[in-house]
Amino acid sequence: MTRDDGGPAFPFLVSSEKQSSEVTTFDSHEGISLRDLFAVLVMAGRAVNDAGTADGDAEYAYRAADALLEARKK
Repeated sequence: MTRDDGGPAFPFLVSSEKQSSEVTTFDSHEGISLRDLFAVLVMAGRAVNDAGTADGDAEYAYRAADALLEARKK
């Protein structure tokens, strides 16, 4: 089973040829996924508050990132 990573956090427009009047197509690039970006932001917030341990915070950050990805689908 493949985990939903939300796709690239910073997609970029490949070319105007892929645009239509209704849809603009973005192409992904190798780099940070949206899930990883969410987890990084959660970790930064927890670091400011100096809460928990690094391992515990990392697990929490990815659980929070997964919850954010699910919330985006609604």
